Amino acid sequence: MALCERVYEVETDISKWKTEKEEWFANPPPAFAPSPTAVPVASSSFDRPVDPTKVLISGGGKDISRRAVQECLNPLLEKANIGKECVAVVGKGIRKKFAICFEGPSAPKMVDQFIDSLKDDDGKWIPIHMPDVKENVVRVYISKDKSPKQEKKEILTGAMARIIKAALGEKTEDHDVYAIRHEGTVNIDWVPVFAIELPTEKDVLLQWNIPELEKLGLDKANLAQSFKDGGKKKTNIAWSL
Repeated sequence: MALCERVYEVETDISKWKTEKEEWFANPPPAFAPSPTAVPVASSSFDRPVDPTKVLISGGGKDISRRAVQECLNPLLEKANIGKECVAVVGKGIRKKFAICFEGPSAPKMVDQFIDSLKDDDGKWIPIHMPDVKENVVRVYISKDKSPKQEKKEILTGAMARIIKAALGEKTEDHDVYAIRHEGTVNIDWVPVFAIELPTEKDVLLQWNIPELEKLGLDKANLAQSFKDGGKKKTNIAWSL
């Protein structure tokens, strides 16, 4: 699984997660500790600050064209009462995701205005669709700018939620399992059972609420292995911390 080359785990009660994380970052294991000869870097593209003037639009993993994005965007801008001249679609040709940059001194405010217009009165996203390059209708996903670190956290959190649901099997019908992707946590019946942190681009810190897992008959080791295997059974792969 290329998304996580090294995995470090914390077994603890949910009330101790914050303390465990603080201690881990203050005194990381040798494999995670920075080299004493390393040159300090002012910033990291992996954990870069978000751009408040930018939103991202994708077709849920499908290839989409810049032209289709522009055609989808125009009525959305009109609905948000934002002029087309204030917005630019960044990127050419065909790709899975495009950036939309808002221009001018009020750009951050326009981003908020645009995002708010995509939700209903209850704050839920209104489904939006557009054609992909094969002319199949796909759902459009729009979000504010995210760092690569945040995007990766949300992807891995969703993956773990699916793994936990699969592990529960038929018992899933009796429990509400859901991911809070932006926080990097998975809850079961409102109780956090898993959390993830990404100290570096290649390192993954898994945290488990052991008492709650045991109540549900879930095996942390099996969940962790499924996570390392990308949610699928694989053989002849050597993993190391």
